[in-house]
Order: sequence, then C-alpha cells, then structure tokens
Amino acid sequence: MKTYILSDHEDAIIGMRLAGVEGLLINNKEEAEKALEQVLQNQEIQILMVSDNVNALLEEKLLDIKINKTRPLIVEISTKNGLKKSDHMTNIIKESIGLRI
Repeated sequence: MKTYILSDHEDAIIGMRLAGVEGLLINNKEEAEKALEQVLQNQEIQILMVSDNVNALLEEKLLDIKINKTRPLIVEISTKNGLKKSDHMTNIIKESIGLRI
C-alpha cells in the first residue's frame, strides 16, 4: 500500500518525500488531470493526498472518486494558503444522498 501526493506547493512535495511519500508538483489543470489518471491506474496507491489548490482543479473528479470508488482514499491537505472554508464531508454527503445538512 502506497501513499502519493499531488501538490502545487514545492515545500509539501519535498517534506513528503523526506517522509518516504512520492508525489508530483502540479502547475496547472492539465498536469493535475494527467497525474490523477496515472494514480488511478497504479493499484498500489491506496491513499492520495492533494493540496487544497489541486483539489480545486480536480474537484468534480475527486468527488466522483470519493463517492463511487473504493480507492484511493482522497485526503486534502492544507498548504500555506490554508483550507477552503467549505466543509468537504458535508458536500460529499449532500452529493451522495441528496440531503441538505
């Protein structure tokens, strides 16, 4: 089981590499989409960490993975800009069962 990181923040990539986690520095939406496809094809990657800015680039695709797939587990991490104000778990629940919380 592997963990992987996609981040637009170089310090996050370097820090995770020091901890033994591979990853890619993402500069735009096209790179993010290509990297996500590679992650999905690699069965060893079970946990995908994404920075808040990369999450914003891939929001719909990551939400679909969270709702409809068993892997990888998507974990959003904060970069120096901080997390968005929205509650991601509430959004996931609303999308999956159609209830307003």
